[in-house]
Amino acid sequence: MYSTFIGGSSVDEATDIAIDSAGNAYVTGVTGSPNFPNIHPLQSGLKGPYDIFLLKVNAAGTALAYSTYLGGTGGEFGQGIAVDTAGAFVYVAGKPTPPTFQP
Repeated sequence: MYSTFIGGSSVDEATDIAIDSAGNAYVTGVTGSPNFPNIHPLQSGLKGPYDIFLLKVNAAGTALAYSTYLGGTGGEFGQGIAVDTAGAFVYVAGKPTPPTFQP
C-alpha cells in the first residue's frame, strides 16, 4: 500500500481509479493546472480552462508510467475509468464526451 499526491499549480481533482491485475493504478479526474505532470503524454498541454487527466502509477507507487491531458477547448471532466486485467486498454468516461485517442 502507498499514498501519494500529484498535481500542479491550480485545481486538480481525482474522480475515479481502476487497478489492473499487476496492481498498477489508473486515475482520472479534472485539472486546470498548466503544469500538471506529463509523462509520455498523448496531449501535452491544456486546451481549455480545464481538461481530463489520465495517469498510470506503477504497482509499487514509486513512478508514473504515463500521465496526459485529454480534452478540447470547452473544458472536460473525467468521471469514470475502467481497465482490462492486462492493462492493455483503458477506458475513460467524461463530461462532455472526451476525445478519442488511438495510439
